[in-house]
Amino acid sequence: MSLPPPHRSRLFLAAIPSEEQRRFLFDLREQIEAQEGESWARRWRWVPPEKWHLTLRFFGEVSKERIPTLKEALQKGLKGVVPFSWTLGGISGFPRPSAARVLFVGIQQGRNHLERLGSELEKALIPLGFPPEQKPFSPHLTLARAKKGKIRVPSIDCLSASTPLKNLHLMESLIPSPQLGYRSVLEIPLQ
Repeated sequence: MSLPPPHRSRLFLAAIPSEEQRRFLFDLREQIEAQEGESWARRWRWVPPEKWHLTLRFFGEVSKERIPTLKEALQKGLKGVVPFSWTLGGISGFPRPSAARVLFVGIQQGRNHLERLGSELEKALIPLGFPPEQKPFSPHLTLARAKKGKIRVPSIDCLSASTPLKNLHLMESLIPSPQLGYRSVLEIPLQ
């Protein structure tokens, strides 16, 4: 992956799990590892807890000059969106659970709100020159990526407690490498 030039930032809009949801994710990972075994768990590159997030929209490389306009458009596009409850639940994999490259936990309660929010964001971003996403929005939180090949994802029933989603974050990938993490450059309260 090439790095953006110094005058550009790699940005995305995200929902950050609550502390309660983070505890649920820790417990879920332990449950998966206990059920599937250590050799299965070692085949995955697990997302570190400080990087857990639900991506609502990936923007890619954005010039530093466009960031204020993007922030303003996001704030306007999210105006009137009220907080809502969301729960994490059910694990699966992309492209399919029987042969997955990505292990994720889905969204149960709040899924429809997130899908509508994604649709509204698309409309607000088109005038700024961000083309609509080609794939339909599928809210999920990535837990791990296969180190190589495809891996069967087990079936585990699980459900986190319902937690209010009160704000979203415009996140920037830290340079020189996104593996270093992300930082929030704008917190947008839902009202």
